[in-house]
Amino acid sequence: MRLLNVDYLRGFAAFAVLFFHTTNTVENYPTISIIRNIGEFGRLGVDIFFIISGFIIPYSMKISEYRFGSDTGIFFAKRLARVEPTYLASIIFTVLMGCLVNWYYQKELYAYSIGQILSHLFYLTNFLGYEWINPVYWTLAIEFQFYITLALIYPLLFHSIWRNILFLLSAIATLTMNELFIGTLIEYIPFFAIGVIACLLKFEALIFKRALVFLGVFFLLILIKFGLTALLFSLLTFVSLISSVNIKQFRLLRFLGLISYSIYLFHYPIVEKLVRIGKIAGYSAWSQLIVLFISIALSILVAWVVFIFIERPSLKLAGSLKYISKKR
Repeated sequence: MRLLNVDYLRGFAAFAVLFFHTTNTVENYPTISIIRNIGEFGRLGVDIFFIISGFIIPYSMKISEYRFGSDTGIFFAKRLARVEPTYLASIIFTVLMGCLVNWYYQKELYAYSIGQILSHLFYLTNFLGYEWINPVYWTLAIEFQFYITLALIYPLLFHSIWRNILFLLSAIATLTMNELFIGTLIEYIPFFAIGVIACLLKFEALIFKRALVFLGVFFLLILIKFGLTALLFSLLTFVSLISSVNIKQFRLLRFLGLISYSIYLFHYPIVEKLVRIGKIAGYSAWSQLIVLFISIALSILVAWVVFIFIERPSLKLAGSLKYISKKR
């Protein structure tokens, strides 16, 4: 099941994050300010991914006729089959890249402990006081918290009264959140909620006038917590999700959407190291542009290879797992 508008959004978000890390990871490089300033907006790709998850996960559950209780275990099995193989491969790739650099320079520029690496397996790195070996991994922990929450509350989304209470409590939780919950799902609930609302509208499970009230609350929270730019990107993402307009296929953007998960997981250790090498090589405008181009191109190439050999088989495995209600 692939939705064209979702693929476009995934492709845009993945490239945005890739461009952000390529242009804003290494201090003072590139020195071309306009590129760094444009690249700074790429961090908002994460917000788009959160909204997409809020939409596509309950959408796929509805299409597959998920039933709370009997299908909960299968739901987690499907999610693990989908995300874990590529995630684990990226952990190995990141560690190997760091060890290779350490060997080349004969210095421990990248240090990893067994406890730190093991903490990644259950997305507990922040809770255990470690640092993520790849800074994009923190969002996977948020996503996994969303999976757990959604599996438990899914039936409430299609019950008018309970859904209203749920959205109200979610908004209050985000608004009154203290420092203890920074970096958890509670902080980013507004993005996921917007995606969920878009999903409910798709299935006509929510009256549009009532949806506007909830959207107003969550968009306001995004404005307060994350700023005007995040609000605008979130609004555009929501409109794209609920739009039924047939857009001409953009093959490159759809291709990026297809391999977006692999791009997201594998790009950082590549661009971070190549850009550092580029910084040593020189500061001319052309050399900087070449370094940026090579970093982006190599990241996409590696992601494509990973998709073919790891992610695509994972997708097929996840798709082969059927909910009990679908087996009958």
